[in-house]
Amino acid sequence: MKKENLRLIALIPHRDVMKTIDEYRRKLFENGFFGAYSFPGIIPLMITRRPYTLAALKETAVSLRNMISEKSTGGKFVSKNAGIVEVFPGITLGGISFNFSLDGTVLQEGDVPLPRFLLGLALVKQGTEEKFLRFAENVPQLSFRSAAVANVIYRIGEHNDYSWEIGHPVWLPSTPKGKKHG
Repeated sequence: MKKENLRLIALIPHRDVMKTIDEYRRKLFENGFFGAYSFPGIIPLMITRRPYTLAALKETAVSLRNMISEKSTGGKFVSKNAGIVEVFPGITLGGISFNFSLDGTVLQEGDVPLPRFLLGLALVKQGTEEKFLRFAENVPQLSFRSAAVANVIYRIGEHNDYSWEIGHPVWLPSTPKGKKHG
């Protein structure tokens, strides 16, 4: 396999949420899901051809904050259940799904929003998707208000090695006053 780069715009939950995710990744790895550390703890939003500028990232952050503040979630991103999504041909991401949309978000030409938004837990090998979904039924529910958006480059090496680079994060603005509900 030749070296491939995947350019993403991603939502990055606050590090306090990641403590729970790291514990769960350890359980995944201990139970034979060796791709548990092959993807960063991010929620890929879209595949893009070019990195977003700081201004475009800020616009995306404001759009996401407005969208989530209008939902009946108290301004929080709230996880649903386990899911899988193919992010690249032959690369399936297993994770925790979040139900939100990119409506109102300005996309650059050529950007492709992902069909589902998952907080990445593991790369799932072909043929083990059902096993992953059964195991991940017990994943704890997560919720968070504090998050950032960033450019991400995800690399797949010649020897199935994976690496990533997360650009400068742009934090979502604070939840508007009067919108917090718990």
